[in-house]
Amino acid sequence: EIFEIPAVRQWFEPGQQVFIEAPIITDDGVLRPDRVILKDGKLMIIDFKTGEKSGAHAHQVVKYKKAIRHMGYQNIDAYLFYLDEKEIQPVAAES
Repeated sequence: EIFEIPAVRQWFEPGQQVFIEAPIITDDGVLRPDRVILKDGKLMIIDFKTGEKSGAHAHQVVKYKKAIRHMGYQNIDAYLFYLDEKEIQPVAAES
């Protein structure tokens, strides 16, 4: 059912470099974004969530974004995907 959502289908297309829960080591510890996609110089972070929405979810994704930016990537989009509601929520640069 979730693959009926066009954006979600794109996250799983062939021809992308995908990192699933790959560790990112920072001064504050290890971060593990659910899915990081690299394609054509653009990087996308997707974090899957169940249950109630929380501001802490966006804060977590912003940490991922900052860590990846620190690695030298600049063209980064980030999203929360709430599985229960089938809702994609973009995460702003520094929420």
